[in-house]
Amino acid sequence: MADWDRIREAYTREGVPVSELAEQYGVGRSTLYKRIAREGWLRLTEERPRRELARAVATLSAVIRRMLEDEQQFYRHLVAVRDGKGSETQERIFHKADVRALKDVTGALKALARLSEGMGEGEAPENVIILPEPCEEEE
Repeated sequence: MADWDRIREAYTREGVPVSELAEQYGVGRSTLYKRIAREGWLRLTEERPRRELARAVATLSAVIRRMLEDEQQFYRHLVAVRDGKGSETQERIFHKADVRALKDVTGALKALARLSEGMGEGEAPENVIILPEPCEEEE
C-alpha cells in the first residue's frame, strides 16, 4: 500500500514531479493525479504561492470566525410565508439547527485545516467549536 502522507509531502513541499513519485512509490500516474485533484494538493515550493495560500487561510479563517460569533447563525431559516396576495421569504429562528449550514462550515473548516497543514507551519491546531444553545422561535 502506498504511503500517501509521504507522497503528499514530497509533492507539496519538495516539488517532486508526479512521474518520479509514481515510479518511486509504485503508484499509477493517473491514480496520483486523481488523488492530487480530489484532495486539493498544492505545491508550496515557491514564495508567491505561499503568500497567496497564507492570504486565503487568513480570509477563510476570518469569515468563519465572524460567522461563528453570531449565536443564532445555525438556527436561522428562510421560510416562504404565504398570504392572500402571494408569498414572501422571511428569516425565522427555530429551535432546530440548520444542518446544511453546519455541513458548509464543517467543509470550510476542513479546507482551512488542509490549507494550514500545507503551509509548512506544522499541523493545524485542533480547535473546538462550541455551538450556542438552541433558542426558541422568535416572531
